[in-house]
Amino acid sequence: MTLHSYLLSDTVYVISDIHLVSDRDKTTKKLVDWLQQYGSSASAIYIIGDLFDYWVGDRCIQRFPVFFEALSQLTRQCPVYFMPGNRDFLVSRSLLNRYGIDKITDPTTIHHGGQNYLLTHGDLLCSADKAYQWLRFFLQNRVTLALAYWLPYAVKHTIATNLRSRSRRITRSKSSSMMSACDTTTLLLAQKHRVSNLIHGHVHCLEQKNVDATAPTSVFVLDSWEHQINHCVIGPHGVQLASE
Repeated sequence: MTLHSYLLSDTVYVISDIHLVSDRDKTTKKLVDWLQQYGSSASAIYIIGDLFDYWVGDRCIQRFPVFFEALSQLTRQCPVYFMPGNRDFLVSRSLLNRYGIDKITDPTTIHHGGQNYLLTHGDLLCSADKAYQWLRFFLQNRVTLALAYWLPYAVKHTIATNLRSRSRRITRSKSSSMMSACDTTTLLLAQKHRVSNLIHGHVHCLEQKNVDATAPTSVFVLDSWEHQINHCVIGPHGVQLASE
């Protein structure tokens, strides 16, 4: 198991919800530029879910030859870690390893300068959305995942397209509270992992807040890159959100 431990002088970047479609996507160019800008000074980069708009099997890599070459070059400079999100949980460990990227579990704790930070994609925190949580459990359990790797690519692509279309329709009818991370669930997860700092994405808003408790928890929320280029940086001066 990888020990995610860093000195106070180290600089760690966290990004989420890039939603790449292909190399022709403007966001892909923005991400490659971002990686080149920050990769040279980073002690590590964590991508905590939904790097891709959808991923139904490793044949999807055919849409991203330029991007994966950029990732391969980056991993020669600093470690890159990938945490699956709700859109790209079928990205295989073997494919990532081919490009020098380590796949990590959700959640993962990193230690930086004496502080612990819990990283999670964030969809598990939306506990008020019972229908989504049931669907997540169904799609990401071991039996379904094993079946998914055996299904023909065309079948998986059709299923994913239908699910994305259905998800867009349903999302429009959901309340903002249902789509948000639940503070109680967030606090319970932080307490379970004994951290006072938590970083997540998924809910598509850039926000820093404190969850009230006897031991307050600082929460840093990353936005979708469809809204703005943004990241979270953990460095010698603490942790902060940044956007362009």
